[in-house]
Amino acid sequence: MGRRMELSGRGSLLPRLPRITARGFCLLLLLSWTLLVTACVEPSYDSGYNSGAGWGEEDESDEAGYNTSADYRLSGVLEPGDRQLASGEWEDSYRISVESWDTVELWVEADFDSYLIIKLPWQESQLDDDDSGGGLTARVSFVAEGTGYVEVLVTTAGVGEQGSYTLCVRGATRPGVLARLDTTMTGELAAGDRSYGTGEWVDDYSLEIPANTDVRVTMRSSDIDAFLSVSGPDGTSFGDDDGGGGSDAQAILSADEAGVWRIGATSYGAEDGGSYSISFMGPDGEEPGTGEPETPPEPDPLSVDELEAESIAGSLSDLDEQRENGAWSDTYRFVVRDGQPVVLWIESGFDSYLIASGPIPELVKLDDDGGDGNNARLELLPSADGRLEVQVSAYEAGVTGDYRLFFRDAVLLAEAPPATVVTVGTELTGALDGADGQDPEGKWVDVFALELGSVAKVRVTLRSSAFDAYLVATTPDGLRLSDDDDGGGHDAELILDAELGNAWHIQATSFSTPAMGAYSIAFMPVVEKLADSAETVEEGTEAKVEGDSAPLEPLVIAGELNAADDLPGSARRSDTHSFSVRAGAPVSVRVEADFDATLMVRGPAWETREDDDDGSGKGRVTRMELLPADDGTLIIEVRATPGTWDEGSYVLHVGNAALVTPER
Repeated sequence: MGRRMELSGRGSLLPRLPRITARGFCLLLLLSWTLLVTACVEPSYDSGYNSGAGWGEEDESDEAGYNTSADYRLSGVLEPGDRQLASGEWEDSYRISVESWDTVELWVEADFDSYLIIKLPWQESQLDDDDSGGGLTARVSFVAEGTGYVEVLVTTAGVGEQGSYTLCVRGATRPGVLARLDTTMTGELAAGDRSYGTGEWVDDYSLEIPANTDVRVTMRSSDIDAFLSVSGPDGTSFGDDDGGGGSDAQAILSADEAGVWRIGATSYGAEDGGSYSISFMGPDGEEPGTGEPETPPEPDPLSVDELEAESIAGSLSDLDEQRENGAWSDTYRFVVRDGQPVVLWIESGFDSYLIASGPIPELVKLDDDGGDGNNARLELLPSADGRLEVQVSAYEAGVTGDYRLFFRDAVLLAEAPPATVVTVGTELTGALDGADGQDPEGKWVDVFALELGSVAKVRVTLRSSAFDAYLVATTPDGLRLSDDDDGGGHDAELILDAELGNAWHIQATSFSTPAMGAYSIAFMPVVEKLADSAETVEEGTEAKVEGDSAPLEPLVIAGELNAADDLPGSARRSDTHSFSVRAGAPVSVRVEADFDATLMVRGPAWETREDDDDGSGKGRVTRMELLPADDGTLIIEVRATPGTWDEGSYVLHVGNAALVTPER
């Protein structure tokens, strides 16, 4: 790390020269010597990052010559009650994200003798420092030898020291407070915190969750309407407002694979500040003070007429699924409505058990003996329209027997019939009717299973004069494509690409209401060829489509996302480009970026589509293949991942389209 050295006023850097009669020659020699010394001094350090990006800081230096401008600053307090090192010092932990060859600097500004410990994922030994920043300031710099998460511990040089501090970071992704399972932490939202584009202040936390583990995150506050924003390692993102009851927020993180989750503790309203607590509870963890009371309160009675309840008969056997404790279990799914009370109960000859999950404030609600005798009973008040999943089980493992499940003010979803296996080139007719399965919204659905085999792309077209056709296609990896009117009129059409998946599960249904009626569906191969050469153009260039059949040269457009590209009302950034496209002329779209980019497209042959990493399944390359049904304008948005405020450069490749003046 270089240190800036001030030369002005330092006569000691100049050797004593003998008096020379020619005063001008003496001055010339003095100037030459000064320039020579300046050239030999090691230059001040410049990380190459936009210092204080988004924070309005200017480059400054301290007395030791260090650049003190930081990309991020996090304030904290070391005090009794914090976690402790094995040697007894209080410590706070943070996690930052780095990529290979990032040059990272961290330092602590504090009113005590600070100490930094850095744990790097690419080496066993850790970095640590006491006073390298001058005075009582700990300072560490390193060049990342890999991509991953770096753990940062802020502590003190001596046992028993405490006080306020600011952790300063330059050259890495925004740090988050490192949370651990089965712990509760406190914080405060206030002016000076990071904020979303819509004005809400936010504190960032990161949590590493083992594979196959569910974690309950709860944010409670008497000062603010709490809100949780969650991003998973696979790109999953969602939020919660009042899932913790009242104005508290709660989210369940289900980790199929080990990874780091990012949690934003924020408020529902802009510039809403105050204190809060946040807990991270694993399967066996329990929030302090939230254990079951000695006498559970009676549930509030709901006004229902049980004589009008519907029912379904079932039986528990050793062929059913098992719960974690080994008890057999049957699962039923219902459609429920916001604010419409729902009651479920069991009549059986064994000690029954009910588990419900879905759009209910409790997230998961359980009951053993809420009904008569050993019968289970649940009374629910949905907080939104949606699907309620109900498990009927026994309290103990190994119990079998018949039962009847009663339900009121919920619509039972029929189990979907087996998928019809089809091959490329198939055309057939069918009908949506009451014998079909239903989706979570209660719409009738016919299901098809298609393997593309050696065919690169397949066009699936659903046509009907009886209802507004809708197609949904998914892969075993979880990729989901859908379309409403790309087939023209009320017909639906999808292009399935073998690069995205060879096996597809296709649902033929209606767009809105549970409609019935006849339809035809076709699974036809797509043959296309794109030009190989490319032409680089400047953003804003006007272009015209020449001829009806000549392929257009692919375009390469360089762009950049920054603070000027914030999307109003959305916690993300976006650049928009417009292109002329022709009916039947395949269009290829690819973006390469130094951030995790998402592509969103709108055009004459498809509803809005958004894809992230579909081009390669990994990394920061996103690709789409499109087939316009009509001449028209294709709108392409290059977006950052929601809630990250990522920024940086990107290159957009578009084949077989002509650039027109882009929207901003």
